[in-house]
Amino acid sequence: MILFVTDTAPFVMDEQWIAEFGTPIVMLRWVDNDALPTQYTRLVIFSDTVRIDFSISPLEAALSGVHEELDLGYRVVVDKDGLAASLPAPTYRAYLPTPPSREAFQSLINDFWWDATYVPKYLWREELFTARVSHEDLRYRYLFPMLDWWLGCKCDWAINMGRAGRYLQRYLPPAMWSALEETCAGAGLADNWRAFWRLTDLFRDVAR
Repeated sequence: MILFVTDTAPFVMDEQWIAEFGTPIVMLRWVDNDALPTQYTRLVIFSDTVRIDFSISPLEAALSGVHEELDLGYRVVVDKDGLAASLPAPTYRAYLPTPPSREAFQSLINDFWWDATYVPKYLWREELFTARVSHEDLRYRYLFPMLDWWLGCKCDWAINMGRAGRYLQRYLPPAMWSALEETCAGAGLADNWRAFWRLTDLFRDVAR
């Protein structure tokens, strides 16, 4: 839920308004200082197990079209000042991948193979948890961006694979999804070796 308001301070300084939705039991707060203008987030789980994500944003962010989430589509719930008609129409292009430059593509490949050397080193030392951290780093920093580019090439840069590969199963061919599943490891060292080789094989295939 995005609250577009003329003054964010009352909503940020005094959070009693949240209790109108129920009794909060867990809340996360953060400030997006990179956004212009600054936006505020409150993620709340209530005692009845309902979760609501509140984004508190200056009204000008909506009217000027700088709020990317509106581009994914929206439904106006309350419009006290009759301003919704001024909102930009969604294009559904936000968060879509864009073609990489040659330099960015080569850099991702080079950095993947550099960082890939850490996983076997840690596994050889039987430092399982350190190896797992490096393994997942290879997945999220390198393999997933490469898959995002691959999907962009196949689908004319018109789909979004979602945060942390959320929608990959929906879009990948079954054989490629199965290969991706095999990059997940169990607890044993042997299984982590297997998953590491599967991950490097898949990255090489997708990059090619």
